[in-house]
Amino acid sequence: MAALQSFGLDVVTPQPAVELGTDEYAVLRDGVARRLNCEGAVLYGCNEAGAVVRMWKRRSHAYAMERAAQEAIVTHRLCGVALRSRLAGKLAGLPEEVRRCLGDWEAERLDYLVRFAAWLHLTRRQTARTDLGGLQDLRRRWITLRNQFTQCVAADAHVRSQVMHYEPSGDDTVVCVGPQGCGKSTFSRTLYALLRQAGLSPCWINQDEAGGERQFIDAIRRAQRGGHTHLIMDKMNLDEAARDG
Repeated sequence: MAALQSFGLDVVTPQPAVELGTDEYAVLRDGVARRLNCEGAVLYGCNEAGAVVRMWKRRSHAYAMERAAQEAIVTHRLCGVALRSRLAGKLAGLPEEVRRCLGDWEAERLDYLVRFAAWLHLTRRQTARTDLGGLQDLRRRWITLRNQFTQCVAADAHVRSQVMHYEPSGDDTVVCVGPQGCGKSTFSRTLYALLRQAGLSPCWINQDEAGGERQFIDAIRRAQRGGHTHLIMDKMNLDEAARDG
């Protein structure tokens, strides 16, 4: 261990052996499930002679939630109420035995990550124009940015207040109006392809393909809950009231 540490490498302190089915094993298992800094652990079962006879993995549920939060923040660009709702829905959909392992994460990390996402938007480190390369850079610098955020809010009460109450501004709307056959659908599909190529997450909804007005509205509602960056709706161009509906 000392040799590894001399090269600046992290090492894991050896743990005493525990028996399956004991309280000590339950504590070890639950500790792994709550760890934030690793995906989990590989456990080795030994016989009385010390030979390994079994190997299995224990997953860190807290780490999985951290990854889900990163996906929502970086890929889907969520923040504020939308981000909180996405993560709360993720938690609510987990099995009860998994939820029991995430009580500390929910209490300590949920608010922190919502404020961190707000800080990324407020400081323009992430915007609607952030391209695929920028999103990849956010992932690479994830821990560094979190440390910067923690230091920033600790030193500046104004920033601390801003991130606690931040909500993104209303969505911009672009309406394409024209006679049938003028190219509205072609333009929209081209826009969809370009957004995908830029690493964003657009959603395309066509009224004719949806099946009817009710199905079209249901598809829009599902898309709004899906965390997409852009919603492109191709609907019949009847009149002003129909367009606004």
